[in-house]
Amino acid sequence: MIHTNFTLLNNSRLTFGLPHIPTGLTDHQYSSEFVQHRNLAINSIVGQGGSFPVLPFPEIHPYKLSYPLNSDYSIYFIGTFPPPSYFRDLPVLNALPNLMINGKTIVRPKIPFYHGNDCTLWQLLNPIFPQDITVANRNTVKDSVIQYLHQKQLNYFDVIEECQRKSYNSNDSSLFNVIPNSKGISSIMENDNDDCWLIFNTSSTFNSAGLKFDQNGNYKPSKQSFGIFLDVLIQLNFNLAFSLDGISWHSTSNNLGRIWIQSNLKYKVLFYLKVNEKIFTIVTGPSPSGAANIRLGGNSCYQRYLNGILPADYQPNINSFKSYVYRMAIAKNRNALIQLN
Repeated sequence: MIHTNFTLLNNSRLTFGLPHIPTGLTDHQYSSEFVQHRNLAINSIVGQGGSFPVLPFPEIHPYKLSYPLNSDYSIYFIGTFPPPSYFRDLPVLNALPNLMINGKTIVRPKIPFYHGNDCTLWQLLNPIFPQDITVANRNTVKDSVIQYLHQKQLNYFDVIEECQRKSYNSNDSSLFNVIPNSKGISSIMENDNDDCWLIFNTSSTFNSAGLKFDQNGNYKPSKQSFGIFLDVLIQLNFNLAFSLDGISWHSTSNNLGRIWIQSNLKYKVLFYLKVNEKIFTIVTGPSPSGAANIRLGGNSCYQRYLNGILPADYQPNINSFKSYVYRMAIAKNRNALIQLN
């Protein structure tokens, strides 16, 4: 378990009469504790007529079995964890007339699937997906998204399997007590394709934050999808090195390498990651979420798109830029993405 906050976890457990959870358990043991905790919380919501506990409780990813990973596919989309809207689709809660968090009604996601809250990613990738999604056609749209993923030979998973929110919102920064998606990460490491691409929906390398290490050389992970992925690899004792050209490599195991990584992996869309001897092409693009648009205008990658790269069939706006990045990524158009760096 990473990004631990035992005070947050134990305070919630106390509300359900559960004892403090000990430190030092395995992820499997923590997961077993989370299941009991979550079940008590769900029963409480039903008993309270749809009102959620004041203190958030551990959650289990609702879509982790919705799209099995295919080892023949060489491209992975990787996100973090869905917003709380998915609770509206849980069978035990779906029958309740209202679900309330802090007095606000939970609205179900547009489709019951990854990035289903607003479907922005799927509409960026393929504009034929309908904008007007209703209760009547939402499952049909979900099936169309899955068909599209298979047609393009794309894997998708979220890097978090279980976690606890500090607040009931969709911000990655509020996610604590994270149990990573070990099956998803294992699928990547066991993939035999020579040209494997990992496309992360959120990463500090796309903006000015970059990757950070403390004075002792320890990685300081962000809570975005790429940061959590790296944190897991480091905890598993993999040897990691980064490159912008696939030729010159800079390791996280020495100070000079870490200095290069901290200085150079900012405002980058495409770079390379070597895990032991296996090399991955990494794409860290803009968040598909519309809420992230306000911070994108000054991003140098976006400015390069506007001022020199703008293709004839794309528009000079943020959504067109996002669409360009992700479409170039699934086409493995390395040169197009390098120009944004």
